[in-house]
Amino acid sequence: MQCPKCRAAMPNGAKYCTECGAKLPVQPDSVPNVPQPAIQEAPAYEVQPVMTEAASAVQERPVKLKWFKFLIYFALWSGGILTALYSFAYFTGTVLGIGIDAELVYSYYPLLRVFHIFCGLENIAYGVFAIYTRYRLAQFRRNGPACLYALYIAQFVFALLVQVVTSLILGEWLEGYSFVANFLVFGLILGLNMKYFRKRKHLFVN
Repeated sequence: MQCPKCRAAMPNGAKYCTECGAKLPVQPDSVPNVPQPAIQEAPAYEVQPVMTEAASAVQERPVKLKWFKFLIYFALWSGGILTALYSFAYFTGTVLGIGIDAELVYSYYPLLRVFHIFCGLENIAYGVFAIYTRYRLAQFRRNGPACLYALYIAQFVFALLVQVVTSLILGEWLEGYSFVANFLVFGLILGLNMKYFRKRKHLFVN
Protein backbone atom coordinates (compact mmCIF):
# COMPACT_ATOMS: atom_id res chain seq x y z
CA MET A 1 0.00 0.00 0.00
CA GLN A 2 1.06 3.65 -0.47
CA CYS A 3 0.85 6.62 1.90
CA PRO A 4 -1.66 9.10 0.44
CA LYS A 5 0.38 12.05 1.79
CA CYS A 6 4.06 11.36 1.05
CA ARG A 7 3.59 8.51 -1.42
CA ALA A 8 5.95 6.28 0.56
CA ALA A 9 5.45 2.55 0.19
CA MET A 10 4.07 0.93 3.32
CA PRO A 11 3.42 -2.72 4.14
CA ASN A 12 -0.15 -3.97 4.06
CA GLY A 13 -1.91 -3.68 7.39
CA ALA A 14 0.10 -0.63 8.58
CA LYS A 15 -1.98 1.99 10.37
CA TYR A 16 0.45 4.93 10.23
CA CYS A 17 3.10 6.04 7.70
CA THR A 18 6.64 5.51 9.04
CA GLU A 19 7.91 8.43 6.93
CA CYS A 20 5.45 11.26 7.62
CA GLY A 21 3.28 9.82 10.41
CA ALA A 22 0.04 10.21 8.48
CA LYS A 23 -2.81 7.82 9.28
CA LEU A 24 -3.22 5.25 6.58
CA PRO A 25 -6.61 4.23 5.23
CA VAL A 26 -7.90 0.81 6.19
CA GLN A 27 -7.62 -1.65 3.34
CA PRO A 28 -10.67 -3.84 2.60
CA ASP A 29 -8.64 -7.01 2.81
CA SER A 30 -7.32 -6.00 6.23
CA VAL A 31 -10.77 -5.86 7.78
CA PRO A 32 -11.30 -9.03 9.80
CA ASN A 33 -14.02 -11.25 8.50
CA VAL A 34 -16.51 -11.31 11.36
CA PRO A 35 -19.01 -14.11 10.95
CA GLN A 36 -22.59 -12.87 10.88
CA PRO A 37 -25.14 -14.72 12.99
CA ALA A 38 -27.60 -16.72 11.00
CA ILE A 39 -31.07 -15.21 10.93
CA GLN A 40 -33.70 -17.75 11.73
CA GLU A 41 -37.13 -17.22 10.31
CA ALA A 42 -39.91 -17.18 12.84
CA PRO A 43 -42.28 -20.10 12.47
CA ALA A 44 -45.52 -19.17 10.80
CA TYR A 45 -48.56 -19.48 13.01
CA GLU A 46 -52.06 -19.88 11.72
CA VAL A 47 -54.30 -17.10 12.98
CA GLN A 48 -57.22 -18.58 14.84
CA PRO A 49 -60.46 -16.58 15.19
CA VAL A 50 -61.06 -15.31 18.70
CA MET A 51 -64.36 -16.47 20.11
CA THR A 52 -65.81 -15.55 23.45
CA GLU A 53 -67.12 -18.18 25.81
CA ALA A 54 -70.69 -17.00 25.30
CA ALA A 55 -70.46 -17.08 21.50
CA SER A 56 -68.85 -20.51 21.58
CA ALA A 57 -71.59 -21.84 23.83
CA VAL A 58 -74.27 -20.45 21.54
CA GLN A 59 -72.74 -22.18 18.52
CA GLU A 60 -72.28 -25.45 20.33
CA ARG A 61 -75.69 -25.48 21.99
CA PRO A 62 -78.44 -23.47 20.29
CA VAL A 63 -81.19 -22.49 22.69
CA LYS A 64 -84.83 -21.56 22.28
CA LEU A 65 -85.89 -18.10 23.40
CA LYS A 66 -89.67 -18.16 22.99
CA TRP A 67 -90.40 -17.49 26.68
CA PHE A 68 -87.67 -14.86 26.76
CA LYS A 69 -89.22 -13.03 23.79
CA PHE A 70 -92.68 -13.28 25.35
CA LEU A 71 -91.34 -11.63 28.49
CA ILE A 72 -89.52 -8.74 26.85
CA TYR A 73 -92.02 -8.03 24.07
CA PHE A 74 -95.31 -8.49 25.92
CA ALA A 75 -95.44 -9.64 29.53
CA LEU A 76 -93.12 -7.09 31.14
CA TRP A 77 -94.35 -4.24 28.96
CA SER A 78 -98.05 -4.87 29.53
CA GLY A 79 -97.62 -5.92 33.17
CA GLY A 80 -95.58 -2.85 34.04
CA ILE A 81 -97.92 -0.39 32.32
CA LEU A 82 -101.14 -1.95 33.63
CA THR A 83 -99.81 -2.16 37.17
CA ALA A 84 -98.76 1.48 37.08
CA LEU A 85 -102.18 2.50 35.75
CA TYR A 86 -103.91 0.43 38.43
CA SER A 87 -102.39 2.77 40.99
CA PHE A 88 -105.20 5.22 40.16
CA ALA A 89 -107.68 2.67 41.49
CA TYR A 90 -105.94 2.92 44.85
CA PHE A 91 -105.71 6.70 44.71
CA THR A 92 -109.42 7.15 43.88
CA GLY A 93 -110.77 4.34 46.04
CA THR A 94 -112.32 2.42 43.15
CA VAL A 95 -110.22 -0.54 44.25
CA LEU A 96 -112.93 -1.14 46.85
CA GLY A 97 -115.35 -2.03 44.10
CA ILE A 98 -117.80 -0.47 41.68
CA GLY A 99 -120.77 1.17 43.38
CA ILE A 100 -119.08 1.38 46.80
CA ASP A 101 -118.84 4.83 48.36
CA ALA A 102 -115.10 5.05 48.98
CA GLU A 103 -115.38 8.24 51.04
CA LEU A 104 -117.85 6.57 53.38
CA VAL A 105 -115.56 3.57 53.85
CA TYR A 106 -112.56 5.83 54.43
CA SER A 107 -114.52 7.83 57.01
CA TYR A 108 -114.88 4.64 59.07
CA TYR A 109 -111.37 3.38 58.32
CA PRO A 110 -109.05 6.38 57.80
CA LEU A 111 -105.96 4.15 57.92
CA LEU A 112 -107.29 2.32 54.89
CA ARG A 113 -106.99 5.49 52.80
CA VAL A 114 -103.38 5.92 53.90
CA PHE A 115 -102.61 2.32 53.06
CA HIS A 116 -104.26 2.61 49.65
CA ILE A 117 -102.13 5.65 48.83
CA PHE A 118 -99.08 3.60 49.77
CA CYS A 119 -100.31 0.77 47.52
CA GLY A 120 -100.76 3.19 44.63
CA LEU A 121 -97.19 4.43 44.99
CA GLU A 122 -95.97 0.85 45.22
CA ASN A 123 -97.78 -0.03 41.99
CA ILE A 124 -96.06 2.84 40.19
CA ALA A 125 -92.67 1.69 41.50
CA TYR A 126 -93.46 -1.88 40.46
CA GLY A 127 -94.41 -0.77 36.95
CA VAL A 128 -91.19 1.22 36.56
CA PHE A 129 -89.12 -1.70 37.81
CA ALA A 130 -90.90 -4.06 35.40
CA ILE A 131 -89.93 -1.84 32.45
CA TYR A 132 -86.37 -1.60 33.82
CA THR A 133 -86.22 -5.40 34.08
CA ARG A 134 -87.45 -5.69 30.52
CA TYR A 135 -84.55 -3.59 29.24
CA ARG A 136 -81.99 -5.46 31.35
CA LEU A 137 -83.18 -8.74 29.84
CA ALA A 138 -83.43 -7.39 26.29
CA GLN A 139 -79.82 -6.13 26.48
CA PHE A 140 -78.65 -9.48 27.91
CA ARG A 141 -77.33 -7.81 31.05
CA ARG A 142 -75.77 -10.06 33.64
CA ASN A 143 -78.31 -9.04 36.31
CA GLY A 144 -81.34 -9.33 34.00
CA PRO A 145 -82.61 -12.68 35.34
CA ALA A 146 -82.00 -11.55 38.95
CA CYS A 147 -84.18 -8.49 38.31
CA LEU A 148 -86.93 -10.76 37.05
CA TYR A 149 -86.73 -12.95 40.17
CA ALA A 150 -86.91 -9.84 42.35
CA LEU A 151 -89.98 -8.70 40.41
CA TYR A 152 -91.81 -11.97 41.10
CA ILE A 153 -90.85 -11.86 44.78
CA ALA A 154 -92.04 -8.25 45.09
CA GLN A 155 -95.36 -9.18 43.49
CA PHE A 156 -95.95 -12.02 45.94
CA VAL A 157 -94.91 -9.98 48.98
CA PHE A 158 -97.13 -7.07 47.95
CA ALA A 159 -100.18 -9.33 47.49
CA LEU A 160 -99.58 -10.83 50.92
CA LEU A 161 -99.07 -7.38 52.45
CA VAL A 162 -102.35 -6.10 51.01
CA GLN A 163 -104.23 -9.06 52.41
CA VAL A 164 -102.72 -8.89 55.90
CA VAL A 165 -102.78 -5.10 56.39
CA THR A 166 -106.29 -4.70 54.97
CA SER A 167 -107.56 -7.49 57.23
CA LEU A 168 -105.95 -5.86 60.27
CA ILE A 169 -107.49 -2.47 59.46
CA LEU A 170 -110.97 -3.91 58.87
CA GLY A 171 -110.72 -6.30 61.80
CA GLU A 172 -111.59 -9.41 59.80
CA TRP A 173 -109.84 -11.72 57.36
CA LEU A 174 -110.72 -10.97 53.77
CA GLU A 175 -112.33 -13.83 51.89
CA GLY A 176 -111.14 -15.07 48.55
CA TYR A 177 -107.45 -15.20 49.44
CA SER A 178 -105.55 -18.41 50.03
CA PHE A 179 -101.99 -17.96 51.21
CA VAL A 180 -101.08 -21.58 50.45
CA ALA A 181 -102.45 -21.45 46.90
CA ASN A 182 -100.75 -18.14 46.12
CA PHE A 183 -97.48 -19.34 47.62
CA LEU A 184 -97.57 -22.51 45.51
CA VAL A 185 -98.28 -20.56 42.32
CA PHE A 186 -95.53 -18.07 43.16
CA GLY A 187 -93.04 -20.85 43.92
CA LEU A 188 -93.89 -22.66 40.68
CA ILE A 189 -93.49 -19.56 38.51
CA LEU A 190 -90.27 -18.52 40.21
CA GLY A 191 -88.80 -22.02 40.04
CA LEU A 192 -89.60 -22.47 36.35
CA ASN A 193 -88.06 -19.12 35.47
CA MET A 194 -84.92 -19.83 37.48
CA LYS A 195 -84.52 -23.17 35.71
CA TYR A 196 -85.16 -21.54 32.33
CA PHE A 197 -82.60 -18.77 32.75
CA ARG A 198 -80.02 -21.00 34.44
CA LYS A 199 -79.78 -22.97 31.20
CA ARG A 200 -79.25 -19.72 29.31
CA LYS A 201 -76.94 -17.90 31.71
CA HIS A 202 -74.14 -17.98 29.12
CA LEU A 203 -76.16 -15.45 27.09
CA PHE A 204 -76.26 -12.83 29.84
CA VAL A 205 -72.66 -11.66 29.90
CA ASN A 206 -72.96 -7.91 29.22
